Amino acid sequence: MYLASLQQWEIRLVSYGIAAAIGLVAALVIQRAQRNAKKPATTVDEVRHSAEAATGAIVGVYGLVIVASAAILVLSHAPLWIYALGVPIVVWAGWWLVPRNRQIVSQASILVQGLPNRVSAFVADVPGHVRWSPGVISCVPDMAGSRGPRFRGVQQTPDGRQVGGVVELTRDEPGVEVDLVIVGAGASGDYYSFVAAQGGTLVTQKTVVQLPYVLALAGGMLMARGDDLGAHQRRVNELQALKTAFESGQ
Repeated sequence: MYLASLQQWEIRLVSYGIAAAIGLVAALVIQRAQRNAKKPATTVDEVRHSAEAATGAIVGVYGLVIVASAAILVLSHAPLWIYALGVPIVVWAGWWLVPRNRQIVSQASILVQGLPNRVSAFVADVPGHVRWSPGVISCVPDMAGSRGPRFRGVQQTPDGRQVGGVVELTRDEPGVEVDLVIVGAGASGDYYSFVAAQGGTLVTQKTVVQLPYVLALAGGMLMARGDDLGAHQRRVNELQALKTAFESGQ
């Protein structure tokens, strides 16, 4: 009843007030994101938080605009069909709620001359990755996690940065599979499978990158998928290094 009794100038005043409030909040969010982005990120958590802060500002502004638009439509007694325009936005947001939809997977395989049990044990020696895995600078045992042993390591990213993080050996089934999951990053990690083939072992490495919800909502999946070829080549390089290191030590 109150909304229906408002005059046109009162509706405009309320609308402008909402817009001004949103602009102020958006400015504060963007300033905070910019301050956080200037801090150097040296761990996986810091990289994730920095990225979430930057994209969170965008998502936050869009969210405020949507809320304001809905409030203005209600105040102006807009017809119901206009609200249907928001359906694509709701579908987009709902799609990225599912973790599977936020995963980017790259994999490669290679034949290693050795028994599956011995090759899988070589991969399950996580600190030993320093001797053969490209980019791994250091890796030392950490406290045990809920799903298996943990290891704290430092790795050099393709762009030259050094990033630290914790990986957890969630599965170590000799001759079958070894799973190394990055702690605090969902399903992100390296998954190795081993199958006897041609007198040796066919090793398949599957790397999963699971983006946080905020990043996916801001279009992060569209940008990350543009590196499919580069990601595949990195898997090939890693497996070739594994093969060379294992066979040379036999």
